[in-house]
Amino acid sequence: MSWGNKYYEFDEAIRWFRAIGHSASNTYIGSSRAIDTVYEPTTINPGDQVHALLGGTFVVRADGTVEEGKFKLPKHLFEKSYGIRQSDADLCDLMAKAGRCREIEKPAAKADYNAPRKAYDANKLPDLMGNVPRGRKWPNSPTLDFIIRNYAEASLDESLNARGAVAEPHDVGHQPDSLEASLVIRFEDKSRIAITASPLYRQIWVRDDYEAFGRALSGVDFASLGLAPEFRNSMVTIFKEDEAPAMMKVLGEFIEHGHINAPSAPKP
Repeated sequence: MSWGNKYYEFDEAIRWFRAIGHSASNTYIGSSRAIDTVYEPTTINPGDQVHALLGGTFVVRADGTVEEGKFKLPKHLFEKSYGIRQSDADLCDLMAKAGRCREIEKPAAKADYNAPRKAYDANKLPDLMGNVPRGRKWPNSPTLDFIIRNYAEASLDESLNARGAVAEPHDVGHQPDSLEASLVIRFEDKSRIAITASPLYRQIWVRDDYEAFGRALSGVDFASLGLAPEFRNSMVTIFKEDEAPAMMKVLGEFIEHGHINAPSAPKP
């Protein structure tokens, strides 16, 4: 758990939720109506700084513009959270370990932290907007774009079409209190495979609820495929981020044919 003010400069683009105003919710505590802070999904770009302070988290853009917001959208007021909640500084520490940003000394130039707070405090939006304005199409996060790009380069649509399956994107913010983005492949028999990534790690997860993908990998000579998977459990297989192209090709073969055509691992 990080304590105190911390500062980071980003080397890679990351999804960020900028606070833009307030909206009356449909949640009441007694006779008092809860007010939601409304956020706009946007992107922290290389060269931007994150100032994770005890009083809030701010992005200071390369041009000096200051925004206040969060990396994760909050859960509903009445939804229980388990364990110790990670602060934005904790999340930045994990992203720094993944090589997406660097911790830096406190900048000499003073940022105007009050300006963005005054702006969104004064912006009263229509009731029942929720945490993110509805009815708008937002650009994909860099995390979802990474999954989709590798999916497209492996021509997985051809494999899905052969099985009558569809791929549904779920971006960062689809689930509150999460930085994960996923591409969920749904089959006609209601089974599904989710390809998931997070900016907190240099990994990509494949979750098959029917456990068939992990079984198909059993006994395969991974070196011949350019892979070194970690079998988290019978449903989840974890790959390194730079293994995504090879993993997508193997997944496409499995989806289309139900097996993986690769040499067996040599017996010890």
